Amino acid sequence: MSPNDDHSSKEAEEKVTSSFPQEIMEIRGDEVTEFFSQFENDAVCPLCGHDEMELMAAPEYEEDGKVEGFSDRPAISAITIDERPDIKRGMKSPAFSLSCTRCGYFSYVLVGKFLAWKRKNEAKK
Repeated sequence: MSPNDDHSSKEAEEKVTSSFPQEIMEIRGDEVTEFFSQFENDAVCPLCGHDEMELMAAPEYEEDGKVEGFSDRPAISAITIDERPDIKRGMKSPAFSLSCTRCGYFSYVLVGKFLAWKRKNEAKK
């Protein structure tokens, strides 16, 4: 955070939180891990061939904006699906961030399939 920045970390967090529906902001890492565990395959990192990918955790911030640690929530990014600068429109989709534990290869998994799975499981209860 620059010295000229008058936004507190609380305001920055509220801005990020308002970018996604509450349902997405309440996703926990253990839920996502459970979702991924249902896929039994031999998927490997496309760069180095390693078989372990890590779900990145969302950072927690101190009052001054510095990262103080990481939460049990997964990091969620807004991935641009379509962008039309000519009409100032675009579409973004929330995605989980994954990285290879060996080489750091970075990838995204869209949140939509996870939410459908979660809703279906909650409806069964």
